[in-house]
Amino acid sequence: MKRNKALSEFEAVVFAHSLINPPSQNRSNVVDLILKNSQKVTLKKEGEVLQTQYRLSITTDKRLAEQSDRDNFFSDAVLAFNLLLDTTALWMFRQSVNNYDFHRKGTKSEIEKNSELSEIVVDDDYRMITAKDEIVLDITEKDHVATISKETIDENKIIRTLNIINKADRHQAPHANTPFQKKQKMLNLKKALDNYEAAMSIFDMRFIFRDLFMSLEMATNWDQGRGRKGEALDAEIAKLTMIPQTRIYDWHTLYNRLKHPDEKQEHLIAFEKGIKKLPSKIEPLRFACKKVILQRLKSL
Repeated sequence: MKRNKALSEFEAVVFAHSLINPPSQNRSNVVDLILKNSQKVTLKKEGEVLQTQYRLSITTDKRLAEQSDRDNFFSDAVLAFNLLLDTTALWMFRQSVNNYDFHRKGTKSEIEKNSELSEIVVDDDYRMITAKDEIVLDITEKDHVATISKETIDENKIIRTLNIINKADRHQAPHANTPFQKKQKMLNLKKALDNYEAAMSIFDMRFIFRDLFMSLEMATNWDQGRGRKGEALDAEIAKLTMIPQTRIYDWHTLYNRLKHPDEKQEHLIAFEKGIKKLPSKIEPLRFACKKVILQRLKSL
């Protein structure tokens, strides 16, 4: 008679913020994460300041005797969430913004002049502004604003994604007898996952963009190292993601300008143009990363 494995519940505090409209000195994020089909995974909201704090609980049959094992397990669980979420980023540590403070509220008449907002809630501490989707929020420099966003995620997808991440065994070095080609893929995919995680943990959109593109490049080139460059890399990403190559070329151009010194006038123009449109590039770039990374994980 086959025995059922013993189940244990593990908990960790995690913090959610908007990736496309991240916290700043005068803006915080209120994120409502809704779990569908919740049985083994639960999320309990515990607070809202700069980010939204949740307590994440997961029931598993894994034996996690060491603290390092539990840390790695929750790191993979948070990664599974981040590979499924669209606009929200989840991280295991509270982040800070330099000189972060609550600022004086403006008058109600000042607020009502902004016709783009669909609903306004005035709180004793700070004003919260909500709209149908993520919103760009600069009312006045003296105001503190909180964005409100909502995402729904299915537990079944989280468990499936966590299982394929576990198969990658990214916290351990490949076995010495692992064939070179498989070892190359595993190590390059690990780098892609590390860069993707880094993008989820920061607020500066320049570095979010940089780390996402590095992740996309690593995942795309997992079998060739730096074999694909320039147009060849753009073409391969377009083939894997079904995103127009012209858009990928635009991302690649901005990535190069973030990475390298500007030597010509055309470099300065490309950098300034790219930075102005940076918020609109983050979400489709994240989509491309997720698509390629998940393809690679499933094929290991």
